[in-house]
Amino acid sequence: MRSRPAALAACLLTIGAAPAAAAAAPSIKVDRPCYADPSLREDRVKLSGTGFTPDATYQVTLDGKELPGGTGQVGKTGELNGSFAAPQLSSTLREHVYDVGVVEVPAANPGAPADPAAPPPPAPLSAVTQFGVSRLTVGFRPATGNPRTLRVTYWLNGFSLQGRVTPTVYLHWIRPDGHLERTSRLGTALGACGSIGASARQRLFPFMPQRGRWRLQFDTSRAFRKGTKSSPFLFYAISVAVKPRA
Repeated sequence: MRSRPAALAACLLTIGAAPAAAAAAPSIKVDRPCYADPSLREDRVKLSGTGFTPDATYQVTLDGKELPGGTGQVGKTGELNGSFAAPQLSSTLREHVYDVGVVEVPAANPGAPADPAAPPPPAPLSAVTQFGVSRLTVGFRPATGNPRTLRVTYWLNGFSLQGRVTPTVYLHWIRPDGHLERTSRLGTALGACGSIGASARQRLFPFMPQRGRWRLQFDTSRAFRKGTKSSPFLFYAISVAVKPRA
Protein backbone atom coordinates (compact mmCIF):
# COMPACT_ATOMS: atom_id res chain seq x y z
CA MET A 1 0.00 0.00 0.00
CA ARG A 2 2.95 2.35 0.57
CA SER A 3 4.10 2.05 -3.06
CA ARG A 4 1.23 4.12 -4.48
CA PRO A 5 2.45 7.55 -3.31
CA ALA A 6 5.88 6.83 -4.83
CA ALA A 7 4.31 5.95 -8.16
CA LEU A 8 2.18 9.11 -8.05
CA ALA A 9 5.24 11.24 -7.28
CA ALA A 10 7.07 9.79 -10.27
CA CYS A 11 4.12 10.63 -12.48
CA LEU A 12 4.08 14.22 -11.26
CA LEU A 13 7.81 14.57 -11.91
CA THR A 14 7.37 13.33 -15.45
CA ILE A 15 4.60 15.84 -16.11
CA GLY A 16 6.67 18.65 -14.63
CA ALA A 17 9.56 17.84 -16.93
CA ALA A 18 7.49 18.30 -20.12
CA PRO A 19 8.66 21.21 -22.33
CA ALA A 20 6.87 24.53 -21.87
CA ALA A 21 4.38 25.59 -24.55
CA ALA A 22 5.68 28.03 -27.14
CA ALA A 23 4.94 31.68 -26.42
CA ALA A 24 2.14 33.24 -28.45
CA ALA A 25 3.26 35.30 -31.43
CA PRO A 26 3.10 39.06 -30.90
CA SER A 27 0.09 40.87 -32.32
CA ILE A 28 -1.09 44.47 -32.65
CA LYS A 29 -4.42 46.14 -33.39
CA VAL A 30 -5.88 49.61 -33.88
CA ASP A 31 -9.11 50.92 -32.39
CA ARG A 32 -10.88 51.68 -35.70
CA PRO A 33 -10.61 50.41 -39.27
CA CYS A 34 -10.59 53.93 -40.77
CA TYR A 35 -9.57 57.44 -39.74
CA ALA A 36 -10.27 60.86 -41.23
CA ASP A 37 -7.70 62.78 -43.19
CA PRO A 38 -6.51 65.78 -41.10
CA SER A 39 -8.22 68.11 -43.60
CA LEU A 40 -11.57 66.91 -42.16
CA ARG A 41 -10.77 66.47 -38.47
CA GLU A 42 -7.92 65.48 -36.15
CA ASP A 43 -8.11 61.72 -35.57
CA ARG A 44 -5.65 59.74 -33.47
CA VAL A 45 -4.78 56.13 -34.18
CA LYS A 46 -4.81 54.15 -30.92
CA LEU A 47 -2.41 51.22 -31.17
CA SER A 48 -2.14 48.30 -28.75
CA GLY A 49 -0.24 45.02 -28.76
CA THR A 50 0.58 41.90 -26.78
CA GLY A 51 3.21 39.16 -26.82
CA PHE A 52 6.32 41.34 -27.02
CA THR A 53 9.51 41.13 -24.96
CA PRO A 54 8.95 42.79 -21.55
CA ASP A 55 10.73 46.17 -21.21
CA ALA A 56 11.98 46.10 -24.83
CA THR A 57 12.11 49.30 -26.89
CA TYR A 58 9.91 49.29 -29.98
CA GLN A 59 9.55 51.35 -33.15
CA VAL A 60 6.30 51.97 -35.05
CA THR A 61 6.42 51.93 -38.85
CA LEU A 62 3.98 53.11 -41.52
CA ASP A 63 4.21 51.41 -44.91
CA GLY A 64 7.65 50.14 -43.91
CA LYS A 65 9.05 53.55 -42.90
CA GLU A 66 9.81 54.57 -39.32
CA LEU A 67 7.16 56.84 -37.84
CA PRO A 68 8.90 59.97 -36.48
CA GLY A 69 8.62 59.92 -32.70
CA GLY A 70 6.99 56.50 -32.85
CA THR A 71 9.09 54.76 -30.23
CA GLY A 72 8.11 53.40 -26.84
CA GLN A 73 8.78 50.74 -24.26
CA VAL A 74 6.99 47.44 -23.88
CA GLY A 75 5.34 46.86 -20.51
CA LYS A 76 6.26 44.31 -17.87
CA THR A 77 3.87 41.70 -19.24
CA GLY A 78 4.71 42.19 -22.93
CA GLU A 79 1.93 44.66 -23.71
CA LEU A 80 2.19 48.04 -25.42
CA ASN A 81 -0.18 50.98 -25.87
CA GLY A 82 0.24 54.25 -27.71
CA SER A 83 -1.30 56.64 -30.19
CA PHE A 84 -0.30 58.89 -33.06
CA ALA A 85 -2.01 61.37 -35.37
CA ALA A 86 -3.66 59.93 -38.46
CA PRO A 87 -1.32 60.63 -41.39
CA GLN A 88 -2.00 63.25 -44.04
CA LEU A 89 -2.94 61.88 -47.45
CA SER A 90 -1.09 63.14 -50.48
CA SER A 91 -3.00 65.52 -52.72
CA THR A 92 -3.50 62.78 -55.33
CA LEU A 93 -5.23 60.34 -52.96
CA ARG A 94 -8.79 60.23 -51.65
CA GLU A 95 -8.16 57.11 -49.56
CA HIS A 96 -5.23 54.88 -48.59
CA VAL A 97 -4.79 51.68 -46.57
CA TYR A 98 -1.63 51.80 -44.43
CA ASP A 99 0.44 48.91 -43.13
CA VAL A 100 1.27 49.79 -39.53
CA GLY A 101 3.97 47.74 -37.85
CA VAL A 102 5.72 47.41 -34.51
CA VAL A 103 9.25 46.03 -34.35
CA GLU A 104 11.47 45.66 -31.31
CA VAL A 105 14.75 47.58 -31.36
CA PRO A 106 17.74 45.35 -30.45
CA ALA A 107 19.55 46.52 -27.33
CA ALA A 108 22.90 48.14 -28.17
CA ASN A 109 25.99 46.63 -26.49
CA PRO A 110 29.01 48.17 -28.25
CA GLY A 111 31.51 47.13 -25.57
CA ALA A 112 30.86 43.39 -25.80
CA PRO A 113 33.36 41.48 -27.98
CA ALA A 114 31.94 39.43 -30.82
CA ASP A 115 31.95 35.69 -30.25
CA PRO A 116 32.10 33.88 -33.62
CA ALA A 117 31.06 30.63 -31.95
CA ALA A 118 27.97 32.14 -30.34
CA PRO A 119 24.62 31.47 -32.03
CA PRO A 120 23.07 34.47 -33.77
CA PRO A 121 20.68 36.49 -31.62
CA PRO A 122 16.96 35.85 -32.24
CA ALA A 123 15.22 38.09 -34.73
CA PRO A 124 13.45 41.08 -33.13
CA LEU A 125 9.78 40.45 -32.46
CA SER A 126 7.43 42.30 -34.79
CA ALA A 127 3.80 42.45 -35.88
CA VAL A 128 1.80 44.22 -38.61
CA THR A 129 -1.82 45.25 -39.11
CA GLN A 130 -3.67 47.73 -41.32
CA PHE A 131 -5.91 50.78 -41.14
CA GLY A 132 -7.38 53.20 -43.67
CA VAL A 133 -7.31 56.98 -43.94
CA SER A 134 -9.90 58.73 -46.07
CA ARG A 135 -11.14 62.10 -47.14
CA LEU A 136 -14.90 62.71 -47.13
CA THR A 137 -15.60 63.50 -50.76
CA VAL A 138 -18.07 62.93 -53.59
CA GLY A 139 -17.89 63.56 -57.30
CA PHE A 140 -19.50 62.55 -60.58
CA ARG A 141 -18.34 61.82 -64.11
CA PRO A 142 -18.64 63.50 -66.54
CA ALA A 143 -18.45 66.74 -64.57
CA THR A 144 -19.72 69.02 -67.34
CA GLY A 145 -22.73 69.07 -69.61
CA ASN A 146 -26.35 70.11 -69.69
CA PRO A 147 -27.64 69.27 -66.16
CA ARG A 148 -31.14 68.68 -67.53
CA THR A 149 -29.95 65.76 -69.70
CA LEU A 150 -26.56 64.76 -68.24
CA ARG A 151 -26.09 61.12 -67.25
CA VAL A 152 -23.38 60.48 -64.66
CA THR A 153 -21.75 57.91 -62.39
CA TYR A 154 -20.98 58.95 -58.81
CA TRP A 155 -17.89 58.09 -56.76
CA LEU A 156 -17.55 58.74 -53.05
CA ASN A 157 -15.20 58.11 -50.11
CA GLY A 158 -15.29 58.30 -46.33
CA PHE A 159 -18.89 57.42 -45.47
CA SER A 160 -17.82 55.00 -42.70
CA LEU A 161 -15.91 57.69 -40.79
CA GLN A 162 -18.58 57.76 -38.08
CA GLY A 163 -18.11 54.05 -37.45
CA ARG A 164 -20.95 52.58 -39.52
CA VAL A 165 -19.89 49.51 -41.49
CA THR A 166 -21.07 49.24 -45.15
CA PRO A 167 -23.53 52.12 -44.81
CA THR A 168 -26.25 52.80 -47.36
CA VAL A 169 -25.72 56.18 -49.01
CA TYR A 170 -28.65 58.38 -50.06
CA LEU A 171 -28.80 61.34 -52.40
CA HIS A 172 -31.19 64.19 -51.59
CA TRP A 173 -32.06 66.78 -54.25
CA ILE A 174 -32.79 70.17 -52.63
CA ARG A 175 -34.58 72.80 -54.69
CA PRO A 176 -33.28 76.38 -54.98
CA ASP A 177 -35.92 77.43 -52.44
CA GLY A 178 -34.38 75.04 -49.86
CA HIS A 179 -37.11 72.39 -49.90
CA LEU A 180 -36.57 68.71 -50.58
CA GLU A 181 -37.51 67.58 -54.09
CA ARG A 182 -36.56 63.89 -53.97
CA THR A 183 -34.46 61.26 -52.18
CA SER A 184 -32.87 58.23 -53.82
CA ARG A 185 -30.73 55.33 -52.62
CA LEU A 186 -27.33 55.68 -54.27
CA GLY A 187 -25.73 52.40 -53.11
CA THR A 188 -23.78 50.64 -50.36
CA ALA A 189 -20.40 52.06 -49.38
CA LEU A 190 -17.86 49.25 -48.98
CA GLY A 191 -14.37 48.77 -47.57
CA ALA A 192 -12.80 50.02 -44.35
CA CYS A 193 -13.68 53.65 -45.07
CA GLY A 194 -17.03 53.32 -46.84
CA SER A 195 -16.46 53.98 -50.53
CA ILE A 196 -18.24 53.59 -53.85
CA GLY A 197 -15.88 53.53 -56.82
CA ALA A 198 -18.57 54.00 -59.44
CA SER A 199 -22.33 53.98 -59.00
CA ALA A 200 -24.78 52.85 -61.64
CA ARG A 201 -25.01 55.35 -64.48
CA GLN A 202 -28.01 57.62 -64.01
CA ARG A 203 -29.38 61.05 -64.75
CA LEU A 204 -27.94 63.87 -62.69
CA PHE A 205 -31.54 65.03 -62.22
CA PRO A 206 -34.08 62.17 -62.57
CA PHE A 207 -36.77 64.83 -63.10
CA MET A 208 -36.95 68.16 -64.94
CA PRO A 209 -35.19 70.65 -62.63
CA GLN A 210 -36.28 74.25 -62.40
CA ARG A 211 -33.68 76.91 -62.99
CA GLY A 212 -31.58 78.08 -60.06
CA ARG A 213 -28.90 76.65 -57.79
CA TRP A 214 -29.65 73.14 -56.58
CA ARG A 215 -28.01 71.37 -53.66
CA LEU A 216 -27.22 67.65 -53.90
CA GLN A 217 -26.68 66.27 -50.38
CA PHE A 218 -25.15 62.83 -49.80
CA ASP A 219 -25.50 61.14 -46.41
CA THR A 220 -26.44 57.84 -44.77
CA SER A 221 -30.00 58.70 -43.71
CA ARG A 222 -33.10 58.04 -45.78
CA ALA A 223 -34.89 60.85 -43.92
CA PHE A 224 -33.58 64.23 -45.03
CA ARG A 225 -31.98 66.66 -42.61
CA LYS A 226 -30.17 69.67 -44.01
CA GLY A 227 -26.47 69.41 -43.29
CA THR A 228 -24.62 72.38 -41.82
CA LYS A 229 -21.18 72.95 -40.31
CA SER A 230 -22.58 72.15 -36.86
CA SER A 231 -24.49 69.00 -37.89
CA PRO A 232 -23.57 65.91 -35.83
CA PHE A 233 -24.01 63.59 -38.82
CA LEU A 234 -21.77 62.90 -41.81
CA PHE A 235 -22.77 64.52 -45.11
CA TYR A 236 -21.33 65.95 -48.29
CA ALA A 237 -23.05 68.53 -50.50
CA ILE A 238 -22.53 69.60 -54.11
CA SER A 239 -23.99 72.75 -55.65
CA VAL A 240 -25.29 72.53 -59.23
CA ALA A 241 -26.49 75.57 -61.18
CA VAL A 242 -29.33 75.04 -63.64
CA LYS A 243 -29.45 77.93 -66.08
CA PRO A 244 -32.48 79.21 -67.97
CA ARG A 245 -33.16 77.49 -71.25
CA ALA A 246 -31.48 79.10 -74.22
